[in-house]
Amino acid sequence: MSGQPLNRLRQSAREMFDAALRAVDAEELTRRAIQSPEGRVRVVETELRHSRAIYVLSIGKAAASMSLALDESIGDRIAGGLVTCPAPCESLPSKWRQFASGHPLPNSESLTKKLTPKKQS
Repeated sequence: MSGQPLNRLRQSAREMFDAALRAVDAEELTRRAIQSPEGRVRVVETELRHSRAIYVLSIGKAAASMSLALDESIGDRIAGGLVTCPAPCESLPSKWRQFASGHPLPNSESLTKKLTPKKQS
């Protein structure tokens, strides 16, 4: 096989890989799932009551990015949030409490810190 067809195969494989990653981007999928028409909040097909405060629990390795997308989409409606993830998200406002955790299994930090929030700068 000459170099040119091999390069095209590599380029095609890379394009497919990049498309697959974009298709499962948790932050973007969260943004697409949240709508707020006319002051209402809709998550996929479920509409939340307008008068109630929204509290969020976000768990896992994509928790920070999903929480960031929620805050950017409907942050004015979110009263508070709890995020447990491997790495802190410095962009989240202080109403989001963040906790260290291992993923997919608890690590020593998960087990020893219990519910001690990470310090945000």
